[in-house]
Amino acid sequence: MDFTEDEKRIVKTRLVKWHRLLVTVGREVEPVPEDGCLRRVGEGGGARYPYPKHVWSPAGGWWVQPKNWASNTAIAFVGVLATTYAVWSVSADKERRLSQPDRWIPSMLWAKEYNNEEKK
Repeated sequence: MDFTEDEKRIVKTRLVKWHRLLVTVGREVEPVPEDGCLRRVGEGGGARYPYPKHVWSPAGGWWVQPKNWASNTAIAFVGVLATTYAVWSVSADKERRLSQPDRWIPSMLWAKEYNNEEKK
């Protein structure tokens, strides 16, 4: 596909404007090629485009990679486990069956009414 000189000039002008915008927001960019043609530099979805820094997002915003993500994940996991254990303990403590099951069920392992230990 061949481009006319006018089309090449328009593309070059747009590339220069885009390059100035990226430099303005502090991004490291490669210089605009002399012929004005876009070239693939590497694999991936392309360069990270400029984005507003003042926008707040609960997910962290654009391209977030916090340094302590692993410890945050571990803390959240421990919190979920502790909450699950607390809820399960209260539920098992308050569990009562009005009608007896006709076969074995797993809650018989921890329910107080099925505990057959003799009290001395």
